[in-house]
Amino acid sequence: MKVNVFLLLILFGAVFLKNIFFWWKIIQMKDYRFDRLKEFFWSPEWIRSIFNIYNGFYFLFIFFFAVFTYFLITFKTKIFWLYSPSPEILWVISFSIYYALILLYLTFEFVLVARKFYKKNLVTPKFTKRFILISFVWILLQISSLIIGYKIGLENIFSLVFFILIFTPIFLFLGNILTLPITKYLRNKVIINAQNKIKKFDNLKKIWITWSYWKSSVKQFLYQILKVKYKVLATPENKNNEMWVSETILESLNENYEYFISEMWAYRIWEIALLWEIVDHKDAFLTWINTQHISLFGSQENIIKWKSEIMRKVLKNWGKLYINFDNDFCKNLDFPEGLKIVSYALTNIDAKALSQIIEIDNWKTIFDFRYGTHEFIFETNIIWTHNILNLTWVIAYALDQWIPITDIAQVISSLEMPKATMNVIKLKNWIILIDDTYNLNETWLIKWTETLSFFKNKNKILVLDDIIELGLETENIHKKIWENLANIWLDYIFLVGKNYKKLVIEWLKKSNFDMNKLIWGYEELEDLSKKDVVILFEGRWTRNFLENFKRKIL
Repeated sequence: MKVNVFLLLILFGAVFLKNIFFWWKIIQMKDYRFDRLKEFFWSPEWIRSIFNIYNGFYFLFIFFFAVFTYFLITFKTKIFWLYSPSPEILWVISFSIYYALILLYLTFEFVLVARKFYKKNLVTPKFTKRFILISFVWILLQISSLIIGYKIGLENIFSLVFFILIFTPIFLFLGNILTLPITKYLRNKVIINAQNKIKKFDNLKKIWITWSYWKSSVKQFLYQILKVKYKVLATPENKNNEMWVSETILESLNENYEYFISEMWAYRIWEIALLWEIVDHKDAFLTWINTQHISLFGSQENIIKWKSEIMRKVLKNWGKLYINFDNDFCKNLDFPEGLKIVSYALTNIDAKALSQIIEIDNWKTIFDFRYGTHEFIFETNIIWTHNILNLTWVIAYALDQWIPITDIAQVISSLEMPKATMNVIKLKNWIILIDDTYNLNETWLIKWTETLSFFKNKNKILVLDDIIELGLETENIHKKIWENLANIWLDYIFLVGKNYKKLVIEWLKKSNFDMNKLIWGYEELEDLSKKDVVILFEGRWTRNFLENFKRKIL
């Protein structure tokens, strides 16, 4: 009996960890925010995450065990005696079946967890202070529930095991709610302290980088160039909310710094005012307006309204707005009178800062740059068109800060892309992987796919995930994407996203797409990738495929 209990606990432990990690990952992925969680729970991503074949077994067993547990409890009452003249025999049979099915289910889940662990695909949460606080409350709730379960008759270990599995996600979300007053108090305290500290640095030049994407990439570009002449502090990696900005100020900012570059983003209009209060930036950079995060903003008009608020803040602080004139939404904004604007572009010749690509070859881009009296031909190992567009405003800003153009050219020649943002990975047998798994948006997906034409005499494969957080526009935007992709010359397409796969296939058929170009499984992708191939991985959920591919090829 001790061996059986020990085995049960091992199997249960693996299943429990998988479930707790899954729910924790969702909470953290949505920044503990109830609006983002609510949006997720109404999305196809949620339906796919929960109601899949593996969780189908889970729900089936949960239902079965709940019913069985009820019957086991009623053995102690006269109710169950109506069903059998020999309750002792029925008890033994029922308990045996109960135990066998529990063991079968836990073994099934244990194998899945072990497989994910072996392939290093097991999803794990980040261990933060908030994680510890919520976990503490969750443990208290879980212990309380076990005591209650025992009191109402769940005396055997099997019933208690599934009682835990049922209530684990409920208690996690409840813990998130119950700790909200504490986390809000601590959050406000950090923000106020950051505000008070940054106000002490009168000569600090504060820069706000914001748009739907590319924030982290160009922040690193600007940081690398400015530090040639100045002492520069930038927010770390892709950390762009009010807490990360505040903590960067409190932990790292001192009187030696001359520039502070903050990458910032908001999901709702009122959050922008909070970010302003923290940094009170002077200069801002606005490169693109599209439908990114439209589900929480509510509409394209609200997104444009948010961008317009940025302009008013720049005007108030007598700063400059660097804005992309290749984007129609940006170009046609209602600019406040008196606002200093530096427009930049690749194709719009009316822009003040203009770059034109001369050549893309041998993993380098040569482009001509013009801004005011400055004219220079740059060479960089970054090959993607949108990066040249971003470098255009970065160079223009650096020149406005009196950095010599020759120094700028030296930095640009050795720039590298941040991780998971169009990184080119060269493997043996002339296999090339392009890692763009950090983020995905509909505007540039088509353009990035078109850049595969730079790789001549190679099979071109697109591995594509779904685009999330598009709200009511989700299906329309995906339809638009696939109508465009159907007309782009690609050798093969591998659909990793599951939410809209059936609809996508229908759209492709209507677009006269050659269905022989679709890849239906990872093994088929490997078979097609023996040599002379370039594979573009687009979207976060393609990262596992990329890592598996690298491990096998390397």
